[in-house]
Amino acid sequence: MKISRQTTGYLVGLAAVLGGLLPATVAPLAAQDFADVKMVFKYDGKPPAPAAVAVTKDQAFCGKKKLVDEALLVDAKTKGIANVIAYIYVRGAANKPPVHPSFAKTAKAEVKLANTGCRFEPRMVLLRSTQTLLVQNPDSVGHNTKMDPIDQVKNPGQNFNLPAGSTLKHKFNAAESFPAFPVSCSIHPWMKAWVVLKDSPYMGVSSKQGEMVIPKVPVGEWSFRLWQEAAGNVRNVPGKLGSKAIKTDRRGRIKVKVPKEGITLTFNLPAKLFKR
Repeated sequence: MKISRQTTGYLVGLAAVLGGLLPATVAPLAAQDFADVKMVFKYDGKPPAPAAVAVTKDQAFCGKKKLVDEALLVDAKTKGIANVIAYIYVRGAANKPPVHPSFAKTAKAEVKLANTGCRFEPRMVLLRSTQTLLVQNPDSVGHNTKMDPIDQVKNPGQNFNLPAGSTLKHKFNAAESFPAFPVSCSIHPWMKAWVVLKDSPYMGVSSKQGEMVIPKVPVGEWSFRLWQEAAGNVRNVPGKLGSKAIKTDRRGRIKVKVPKEGITLTFNLPAKLFKR
């Protein structure tokens, strides 16, 4: 089959046009780097001792547990504040942080909340919206677990009875925009916990020594929101990023750049913050 000169010229011209429209090579997407974000929370002042709670029910069992009010726990030695939460704060689905592939294996995991020794353990439950809450009662007395999400349109409130030795599972419908929502036991009114329910795995809770690590955070600039049960938003609190002075805003947010080597943020929370 012979191709005319006119046709050949047309094909050559078309190739030239297409060659100008298409890049010679497609540049690969830049690999996303990840790093750890460490935070330390210290009490600025004399550490307060937690008050004993009044055991008004099942005294024979609960009265032996030496229960205290856990709304504010400060380590006497280090002045570290336990149970401060922090999470990446974004507005809009388009701004969600990329997630490190290692989090995929826990995306549908069960996260435990135990009614044990007439108290909830842990006090702060970090739960992703894809995960299931596993509520347990290993005690020899009955409990109930009353959950009161802030957005009750998406997540209606629940109140489950848990006889001694029982367990149940609950799946929430969506993440909550508020930092955390309360969990309580109506039978034993001193019992309380909080659920931090987010889409993203980038959240943490401070240890007894006031320390937390949020692992594998995407490198870049992010806002973190800080919250504590007795204080609410950790607002207008000074801190340090290396030698640089930093300060949270009135909503307890702090914007920082996360480099490849990671960062450590240290905050000193004044006593007046907890007097609401």
